[in-house]
Parts: sequence; structure tokens; C-alpha cells
Amino acid sequence: MPLPLSHETEALIQAKISSGAFGSADDVIRAGLRLLDVQEELRNDLLQGAKDIQEGRFEILSTDADFDDFTEDILSITRSQGGAHA
Repeated sequence: MPLPLSHETEALIQAKISSGAFGSADDVIRAGLRLLDVQEELRNDLLQGAKDIQEGRFEILSTDADFDDFTEDILSITRSQGGAHA
């Protein structure tokens, strides 16, 4: 599907290809679309977090040990889901 692009957008895409970061315009556009998906997911997560706070669903971490335990819990969940630090 041909898309009309501004000269600035075409130049940006070409610069990404010329730098070797991407092999084609399709690769650049796919990466941009993936980032839009990630941005939308992060926005939804932030909105859910704000709602959780408003509704009192949160814990106060008052000590370094509390924070360390919380961090380890998050990393453990991430590992079990096959994410980063797996």
C-alpha cells in the first residue's frame, strides 16, 4: 500500500536505512508501529496504576528491605513470564 510521506519523513527513513540500523523502509515503519503499540500499552498500565492508587490498592515501601523485596517480586514475575532478566 503506497503511502504519501512528507519529505522530512522520507529523509528520516532514508537516514535510518543509511545508518545501517534498518534494512528497508518497511523495517523502519514496522519498528515505529511496534513502538506505538508499546507506548499504548504503557499508557494503559499507567492509567491502571493511577486508578489503583485512587482506589487504595497500593503498598507503602518504607525501608530498603521493603523495596528490595518488591523489586525481587517484580523480577520473579517477569522471569516466570519469559521477559527480561529471564
